[in-house]
Amino acid sequence: MLQGVFGHQLPAASASLSWLWHGFLAKGNLTLLTSQWKTGKTTLLALLLSRFKAGGQLAGLDVAPARPIVLSEE
Repeated sequence: MLQGVFGHQLPAASASLSWLWHGFLAKGNLTLLTSQWKTGKTTLLALLLSRFKAGGQLAGLDVAPARPIVLSEE
């Protein structure tokens, strides 16, 4: 069984990663955002996607400009 980790739990070598959302989304990696219903996942994703347009910050962390792909079962 695979277990998830938070960005701050990654080994020190993670400093060489290229972050899209620092500490949470690394460039070239697959990330699953999951939680119980009504906890703000859609709101978080909408804010994050808007920051990807020109870069900036979200929750005090840097967001790099990007063109992400979003897959959803909904």
